[in-house]
Amino acid sequence: GSQAVEEATEACRRNDWQHWNLLDTLAAAYAEIGDFQQAVKHQEQALAATNVSAESRKELEHRLALYQAGMPYRELPKP
Repeated sequence: GSQAVEEATEACRRNDWQHWNLLDTLAAAYAEIGDFQQAVKHQEQALAATNVSAESRKELEHRLALYQAGMPYRELPKP
């Protein structure tokens, strides 16, 4: 969790906080360690990006709702 936050923060920094997918990853990392305030903040930044497809926007909004409810995002294992 903490290492994921560090690595995602560094990736966002290197890309001038401009890539929505990196912000989404950072939000998920914060949620994983229980910092839902930061998770919501970064997920909202990801949603504010202008180049998010409609399909991706739905996924980002779903994760934002999880973070607002105090729940982390977890992917299901692929069969």
